[in-house]
Amino acid sequence: TKFVAQLEDNLSYLTVTDKFSDFTEAFGKALDNTCKLERPKITKRSRQNNPWISDNIIASVEKKHELKHDWVKSISKAHPEGNLELRKKFTDYRRVLNAVIKS
Repeated sequence: TKFVAQLEDNLSYLTVTDKFSDFTEAFGKALDNTCKLERPKITKRSRQNNPWISDNIIASVEKKHELKHDWVKSISKAHPEGNLELRKKFTDYRRVLNAVIKS
C-alpha cells in the first residue's frame, strides 16, 4: 500500500540508535500524506450543523455529566442504587436540561 511504501522510504535512513521522535515524525508524515481526509468529517452535533447549541447548553451538559459521574461513583455492592440524593439531583437536572433543549 501507499502508506507502507512511504513509511519504508521515510525510515530507510534511520538506524536503531536514532531517536524515537524521528520515527514518530516519519510515521505521522506518512500517515498524513496517505490517509488524511481532504475534507474533515463534521459531526451532526457540531455548531455548524446546530447553531442553537450555545456555550450555556454545552456547560450544562458537562454539569449533567459531572452529576452522573458523582452518582455512579456512589454505587457499590452495599448500595446498588447508589446515593439516592445524588441520583435525584442528577435526574432532576437531566429532566430540566432536556426540556430546555427541546423547547
